[in-house]
Amino acid sequence: MRRIYQIGTLFLLLSLFLAPVFECFDRWDPPGLGNDTEMAAFGLILLLCLLLAVCKLIPGLANRISVVLSAMVWPEQIAEAIHDADLEDGKFGRPEGHTMNQILRGWAAQGLPDHELLRRGMDLTEGLYHSIP
Repeated sequence: MRRIYQIGTLFLLLSLFLAPVFECFDRWDPPGLGNDTEMAAFGLILLLCLLLAVCKLIPGLANRISVVLSAMVWPEQIAEAIHDADLEDGKFGRPEGHTMNQILRGWAAQGLPDHELLRRGMDLTEGLYHSIP
């Protein structure tokens, strides 16, 4: 696959530099880009090279996304605690959820702005994440 990518890049560079040279000596095509056969060939080569580049980039991006998503997976206990804190239904019976809810309500009662509540809530969740083995 690497060799195909290199050949495609070579053709793109060749057509990039040779297309203007061909246009200087082009006396048989009618004026205008719509009637230009060299520009159509250049466009086809460009399209093929872009297709090869996208095919080359997709596996690398998929690997990076999977690494990021695997790093974002939280323990089940955190998810249960946040569920209990958010919905207040006690479905999982996590005392951390009730505690988190009480702390957030206390901060809200102090009249803190929303962005500060959000920052403190993220810090609280991060601390809870590191405290669970």
